[in-house]
Amino acid sequence: HGTHVAGLVALAAPGAKIVPLRVLDAAGQGNAWVLAEAMLYAVDPDSNPQTNDGAQVINMSLGGPGACDAVMQSEIDGIVSRRTVVVVAAGNSGEDTAYFSPANCANVINVGASTYQGGKAYYSNYGPLVDIAAPGGSGVGAEAEASERDRGNASSGDERFHEERGHASIDDGSDAE
Repeated sequence: HGTHVAGLVALAAPGAKIVPLRVLDAAGQGNAWVLAEAMLYAVDPDSNPQTNDGAQVINMSLGGPGACDAVMQSEIDGIVSRRTVVVVAAGNSGEDTAYFSPANCANVINVGASTYQGGKAYYSNYGPLVDIAAPGGSGVGAEAEASERDRGNASSGDERFHEERGHASIDDGSDAE
């Protein structure tokens, strides 16, 4: 999934620098400390806060049951204060996102899954914490192609591509366009 998301980012923003960081082991297990360390590295890879060499967007396509612990929330708050957007997966349990971390953390953009037709995918977590949904599909027929709506026939410069992609930004309170 992470590779797929990175590919979509590269397509949507060809000049983007993608820094993949593994935080889970081969069995898909991890812990909050390793995740927090990876997030800190992503926003400040040279450990020098005077340089602007960190991520502008952090994507976490992971999660598990439980509350957003204080360490995780503190790291997210610090990252957002550096003007970095944190995007998280709502989860794939078909349950309320309020019971899954980091989807239930504050200051994140929470992404659920939709069907090709625009409804909620049966497996997607849901609830008031979900900010946006993106095509996920069921893995069968047309649904399997939901994330690649045009089957690869449009490029990032193609008008059809721009109709399908989403945007994330930070509101700094200015009126600049």
